[in-house]
Amino acid sequence: MTDYTKYRSGLGATYNSPLDKIGYERSMGDILEIPRSLPSSGDYGPHSDSHLPGGSDPLPLVGLTPGLMSAADKIKLDDIDYVRKPVNMSPENGAGLVPINTTLVATQFNSLYGKGQVDSQWAISKYSDFRESTIVSGGASNSYTIVNPLDILTIYYWKVRYQDAEYNWSAWSTSTAFTTSEAEYFDHGPGPGEESLNYDEVTHTGYYGVVDSNDLISGDALALAIGLSSGVSINSTSGWLKFKLNDTVLFVAKKPLRSSLTWDSIYAVGAVFGVDGVGPTGPGSTWGAGSVNQNTCVNIGERSYRVRLLKGAYANICDDTVKDRICENNIGGGSEWNKLIYRVHSHISDCATDDNKTSAHGGPQIGTNWATMSDSDLVIGSGDGRYTWCQETQNSTKTGRVARGGTRLVNFAYNPSNDTASFWGWRPCLELIQPS
Repeated sequence: MTDYTKYRSGLGATYNSPLDKIGYERSMGDILEIPRSLPSSGDYGPHSDSHLPGGSDPLPLVGLTPGLMSAADKIKLDDIDYVRKPVNMSPENGAGLVPINTTLVATQFNSLYGKGQVDSQWAISKYSDFRESTIVSGGASNSYTIVNPLDILTIYYWKVRYQDAEYNWSAWSTSTAFTTSEAEYFDHGPGPGEESLNYDEVTHTGYYGVVDSNDLISGDALALAIGLSSGVSINSTSGWLKFKLNDTVLFVAKKPLRSSLTWDSIYAVGAVFGVDGVGPTGPGSTWGAGSVNQNTCVNIGERSYRVRLLKGAYANICDDTVKDRICENNIGGGSEWNKLIYRVHSHISDCATDDNKTSAHGGPQIGTNWATMSDSDLVIGSGDGRYTWCQETQNSTKTGRVARGGTRLVNFAYNPSNDTASFWGWRPCLELIQPS
């Protein structure tokens, strides 16, 4: 026989089977009827309109056993916690000496029906009632690094909520408070590693040396921190090359840290351009701005870093129909690859000695060498991840993104941003953020 259990809006029963779940998902009206197949004896029914959940009558709960509904079984169908309310984790409530560019961390996203996370919103305020607050989108993450430095010696309150793939928002977390430190607390000089700088006054560039991953961060830990799961982990503990470019200290991965990943996947976690905005180009053939903020930052120890790709061309929209890829046309001129990576490699690119008619050439070196590393030291010319994804888009094929170092140090290539071949690599640049 078939019986119908009626659920009135605002009342319901804990479910323990898919059919119960379907019932909840369909609870859009004032009264919902859910068919139940019952034993022919009708031991668990029939039920009249008055026999609603929360009453004292036996109800045919779908699952292993029937039972009586108690007050503890009641839930409000129009207030189901589809996405679990997050809990603030860090900074701890009442924490002091918190960095002005701190990272807020909450519990992991948890959906009632296993739906994936698509967004998070983070509210930060100087007022406990949030009457004046900044609300920012943090993407599909349980952490958010504050981009614009907070005021020093100030109490801040924060809370977060998550959104699932069906656009259900969780409740806001219970707010917690922390106090920021003085700005001097974050004056870190050049950061970890060697502090003695070999500086070129002409090019306004310099080199400190190699920084061990134990003193900064491993490739795996960095990928986890920014939510980058695409591709294959390689050379995770190979270390970092520490440079200075104008007034900025940069840490560039000595070797690619992931292979077999697309440029698009790096853009998706906000780690291509290192700007507070969506950047000049988005994924694929998007011409103009994309949709993801490109100012992903991480805290490592007491320091904050902006995560981005190197610049590999003379301009972000580089036109190789104007600048053919031969040495003398210098299509990579002024890029960070030419200014920095060239000068730690044993090869010195000179159009007089290089075959300047060779295609896919990024241009000559300016300045003397700081180091004489080999191709294998830097994974250039061979090996997984040898083509280093860079920021720029190639003009004649709108899907083409620039990559450097694939066949040799001076190599200048481009390929569709969604290519996942094993030779495409992530060689991130960490830009040390100094206090304003």
